[in-house]
Amino acid sequence: MGGVVYLRDWLVLSQIPLPSGGDPAEVLDSQMVDNEATLRPHDGDQLTLDGGQYRWRQFHSDDYYFVADDMGEGEGIGVVYAVCYLTADTERQARLSIAAENPMRVFLNGDIQVNQIGGRFSSAPQSSPQTLPVTLKEGTNTLMVKTLNLGAGRQNSVLITNEHGSPLDGGITVRLAP
Repeated sequence: MGGVVYLRDWLVLSQIPLPSGGDPAEVLDSQMVDNEATLRPHDGDQLTLDGGQYRWRQFHSDDYYFVADDMGEGEGIGVVYAVCYLTADTERQARLSIAAENPMRVFLNGDIQVNQIGGRFSSAPQSSPQTLPVTLKEGTNTLMVKTLNLGAGRQNSVLITNEHGSPLDGGITVRLAP
């Protein structure tokens, strides 16, 4: 795979509604799903949370961004989890660029890369992405995004480049199964 890679294919968990009276900032910072940082779902996996059934399904965006409204299959404000697997042929340095109009947390291989800060969130508006250096280990790397769906068609994007911000020279595959 060469070029700048916008991540367009995800496994998405059906939207989880916010608890009644829940503060969105606190909900994003808490675990709604056990061991959320290390999720490794498969298409069709199901979970039961607070009596509700939630299912992982494939999602594809035709554009460079994704809209949480479209991903979560839910109504109103809620939490959406999205996972993809980046398979690297060797360990390598890379950059993740994350632009978000919705608050989000981003984990790579269980380590948090982006997190909210106080009442504000560290992800920047779409016009100014946050770029993070990351190490992709040889083999499968799990990228997980947890975002609040605040409605109104807010756009979010995640892209990966080499460590200098230039197009990848190959050796990385995006998958929807570990």
